[in-house]
Amino acid sequence: MLRYDLRRQKQKLIADNLPMTESEAIKFWAVYQKYSDELDQVNGEKFTILHSYTQNWRSISNDDTMIFMRRWTGIR
Repeated sequence: MLRYDLRRQKQKLIADNLPMTESEAIKFWAVYQKYSDELDQVNGEKFTILHSYTQNWRSISNDDTMIFMRRWTGIR
């Protein structure tokens, strides 16, 4: 819920401070929504990986740590 609220506040801030015509707004918000959805997916993947690591960090091997780091840095 917090992330959802923050995204809505960010959109309101952009809308309030970025003057656009109606046709510009339609194009902009379509691109912005796609960007926002992709960013949300990336952040979700990072959270899942980080959560998994924090749950297992005491017993994780060096090899598994390297796999974690490669996955973490490979997410785009």
